[in-house]
Formats: sequence, C-alpha cells, structure tokens
Amino acid sequence: MNFIYIKNYLNIPRESKLLFFKFISSFKKCRVQNQKVILSDNSLILEFSEDSNIDDAFKEIKDYFKKESFIDVKTLESLLLDREVLTLTFDENNKKRIYL
Repeated sequence: MNFIYIKNYLNIPRESKLLFFKFISSFKKCRVQNQKVILSDNSLILEFSEDSNIDDAFKEIKDYFKKESFIDVKTLESLLLDREVLTLTFDENNKKRIYL
C-alpha cells in the first residue's frame, strides 16, 4: 500500500489546501487515487496508485510543508478500518488508533 499521512492538514487555510492539491497534481511519477480526511485527528491520508514512487512523493510533500512546523508528514505501512477504529501503522511499527 502506498499511503502518506499528513497530520494537522486541516489546520491550514483553504487557499493553502487548494495550492497543495495543485502541487500534487503536478507529480509525474505519482498519482493520488484516494484521499481520506480524518476530522478527529485534523489529518489527511493520501493513497497513491501502486505504480507510484512513494519515496519521491513523500520527500516532495515533506519539503512542501517544511515551513509549517505544526504539520507532520509520515508514510503508512498499513491502514485498517475495523468497525469504529481506524488503525494506522507507520514505519518502525508505530501504531495509532483513531476512534471514529
């Protein structure tokens, strides 16, 4: 799976969100298939197609948000939705449970 998690994404202004989506639509080697907004966590999860280069996308997105100190960008190893709990597994097996 190719997921990128952007914590506190919902805290940026609307104009910045639009600019960000214009930015990621310009990627040549990556294509966003789905996006998931987690309101309780103020985060955005981007799912990229299997043929996307997730490492390049991660670096580009991390650089894009480097001036926003409250934004945290991570890659996800897995995403599991089980009833009312969303379990995110980051690299190094760090897990976060979000209750929906």
